[in-house]
Amino acid sequence: MPPAAEGTGLAAVYWLEGPLGYALVGALERAELIALAKSVYRQLEL
Repeated sequence: MPPAAEGTGLAAVYWLEGPLGYALVGALERAELIALAKSVYRQLEL
């Protein structure tokens, strides 16, 4: 996964898996958003 991108109070993390792209955006700290993205990734069983 690439590092989270941070802007005006929102952070985003994204990843590509085959032909699909996934993104999470929220008003979270970078580390929290990455942890959430990893949890989602595991639950999708990619």
